[in-house]
Amino acid sequence: MIKSMTGYGRGGFDIGGEAYSIEVRSLNHRYLDIKLRTPERLNPLENRIRETLKKRLARGSCTVSIHAEAALDAPLRLNIAAARAYMEAAAELKKETGVGGEVDIGLLMKLRDIFTSDSEAPEADPAWSALAGGLATALDQVDEWRSKEGLALEADLKEKLKTVEGLVASVQARAPEVIKSYRARLEAEMARVLERKADPERILQEAAIFAERIDIDEELVRTRSHIEMFGKYLAMDEPVGKRLDFLCQEIFREVNTIASKSNDADMKHLAVEMKGELERIREQVQNIE
Repeated sequence: MIKSMTGYGRGGFDIGGEAYSIEVRSLNHRYLDIKLRTPERLNPLENRIRETLKKRLARGSCTVSIHAEAALDAPLRLNIAAARAYMEAAAELKKETGVGGEVDIGLLMKLRDIFTSDSEAPEADPAWSALAGGLATALDQVDEWRSKEGLALEADLKEKLKTVEGLVASVQARAPEVIKSYRARLEAEMARVLERKADPERILQEAAIFAERIDIDEELVRTRSHIEMFGKYLAMDEPVGKRLDFLCQEIFREVNTIASKSNDADMKHLAVEMKGELERIREQVQNIE
């Protein structure tokens, strides 16, 4: 079963009495692109988050956002040594460069280094165990979302493939008529030029040359083979988006060749319809993991 690359999930977890929420958003992308937005105290766990996402997702632009839901119970404490170091550095800079201005309380309050908390970075293993649980909940929701959209995509693509198959059958049925029509026109033209003394052998030879030049049997065989493979990929329980995109390109190539070989208006019209339907298929394929 195919999956979409679009999904959303939300989970929660607690570390040391502090509650966190975790959100995972996934959108279309050619590769797996991971963006993390985590509180500073959870930065040491980012590599583990990335590794988990790589195991669960194959493609998509994935953003993980973690937010503290409750303030720390531990009071903030001033790092007086750091504040003095900033003051001394500012005084030295002013003395050496002659730059004016003063360091005031407003500026110092903006410096994060002068504040510390009794709640420092948590121990990695217990914290990861809690975070992993919340992440798993969010990813399960993302997976469910992707699967539901995948079912809709699969149904739509199968319907469009049927349309393409019908057009291919129409092209195949039209091909002998094109040759027959050409032969009739050729016979009439040669009879006119030669005053009704056209050589049947010459007519057959010219018609045979024309038939060989516009022969599209190979293109039709490859097109039907690609369509059959497309259907098999849709039934696979693994990421197949890239392979489906490649098949779309190959079918486009065959249809373009069919169109270039034909000088028949009906055949060209059928080829245009096929390319239009294939373009719609390819647009949908861009949503598949």
